[in-house]
Amino acid sequence: DFISLVYEEFRRYIELMNKVKLKEGLETAMKISSEANTYLQNVAPWDSFKSNVERCKLSLYIAFATVRLIACILEPFI
Repeated sequence: DFISLVYEEFRRYIELMNKVKLKEGLETAMKISSEANTYLQNVAPWDSFKSNVERCKLSLYIAFATVRLIACILEPFI
């Protein structure tokens, strides 16, 4: 699932950055970003807002947490 995928990619990112493999680390960060975009498009919280508010809240929480993670892991490249 999405959370497991992000977890595994984050672990990979940490390993790469510890080895100072910056290009591969950035590629991994961008992969997480791309997967987050796909997740958000698939769960479509704008569609579930009226029919299932709890599902909407959960999907937005997961998306926002992932955006926060992405901001943190991209910080070394800014």
